[in-house]
Amino acid sequence: MVGISDQMSLQSVQTALLDDASDVENLIHLDEKRSKKKSAAKSTSGQSVADRIETIQGGTKRAIKATQSIGRTLNNVNETAKDFAATASKEALDTANELLRQSEDLREMLDNLLGRVDTGGVQSKAKN
Repeated sequence: MVGISDQMSLQSVQTALLDDASDVENLIHLDEKRSKKKSAAKSTSGQSVADRIETIQGGTKRAIKATQSIGRTLNNVNETAKDFAATASKEALDTANELLRQSEDLREMLDNLLGRVDTGGVQSKAKN
């Protein structure tokens, strides 16, 4: 879009230079002549080449601004997604660590229980 805008600017400058090259008058008369040509062109054909170029440039600039706005919005969405993923990952890691700790506690309790059962079985055999 920026390239299109640049090309349109170049085209408008080239058009203006071509119009100026054929005029040998001083700048004041040239400006008056352009104003008359512009109003005559508007009344007969609707739009001059310069007006059309200006319209295209305006549309291009609006499209560039809209594209930039979309880009900023996408960046904000990406940042939010990264924050969400980081938070979810941290919470998942915390939960996994808690489950591991509970699993170790349960294993320790089972080991103690098995130790008591084995000790009880050994003591019963020793009495017989």
